[in-house]
Amino acid sequence: MEKFLRIIGWVGVVVGLSGVLPGIFLLRGSMIEFGVINLLLGGLVLYQGALLDELRHIRRGIARMAVQAERSEEMER
Repeated sequence: MEKFLRIIGWVGVVVGLSGVLPGIFLLRGSMIEFGVINLLLGGLVLYQGALLDELRHIRRGIARMAVQAERSEEMER
């Protein structure tokens, strides 16, 4: 899933840039708007993928802390 999100994000960035750069040189507002929207959406997808990865690491850390707390409780008994 994470790899899929990264691919979609980078495709959005590349498509966005391919719309913005020619649009600037040709002075086509619609191309620039299309490119900027794709660029922003691609960046948003990449950012969400990074957040998803960070949340996964946080969840693993919390699970490890819970297991350690249970083990320390068992050791005290």
